[in-house]
Amino acid sequence: MRSLSFSLLAAIVVFSSCRKQVEEPKDRTVYVISRTSGQPLSNVEMHLNGQFHSYTPLDGIAQETDLLRTDSLYPVDPEFQYTLIAEVENATTLSTTYWATKVATQEDSLAVAYLKDLQNTVGLLPTVPYGTLVSTYDQALAAIAFILAGEMQSAERIFDYFESIRETELESGPGGFYQFRSPLGVPSGRRWMGDNAWLLIALKNYPESDKYTGLIASLEFWLMSLNDETDYGLWGGYEANG
Repeated sequence: MRSLSFSLLAAIVVFSSCRKQVEEPKDRTVYVISRTSGQPLSNVEMHLNGQFHSYTPLDGIAQETDLLRTDSLYPVDPEFQYTLIAEVENATTLSTTYWATKVATQEDSLAVAYLKDLQNTVGLLPTVPYGTLVSTYDQALAAIAFILAGEMQSAERIFDYFESIRETELESGPGGFYQFRSPLGVPSGRRWMGDNAWLLIALKNYPESDKYTGLIASLEFWLMSLNDETDYGLWGGYEANG
């Protein structure tokens, strides 16, 4: 009798624990953003459990109610590669964020090969082939292109160059990197906000940005120093004309 009572009690405990493990459905929110611009992507095809579900609206957010963990709501587009970068869950909602990276086409590959061919021994790319002018803005865009193409070493060569002159140029005098320089790095022109901001954007897109923590911090500090406390904007450069 005692054995029967114990078996009955064990069965009740097992049954109770199974009841506790029953999953409650939750609302699902999926946010799709461009890795390059950080902006939401609209008109992205969404699939629910392998079937078409919807297209993302202007805010890049797809939603569905009462889904279980085993249900999958995700973006699908052969022109992009999607990477899950964030997942936040509470009692009623599961929110996920995907980065969309453009998949390289044959034309893209040729463009990257062209950029790699332009890069000189210092790590810089002239504005035109065999040109004598190097633009900071161009270096930032080239670095972003290299990163998206998976050519990290080429991107690092650009970043390494600017890291090498961080103390002597970015952190010296009025600060900021010059707009132009020679292929060997002799600076010229003004020190515009935009060129430096684009370089910061490129660094922020680099997957291992911890490698350039000092460079990123110095760029952020210099850009914040351009704040106009009177009109609440940013000056375009250190001087009135750059």
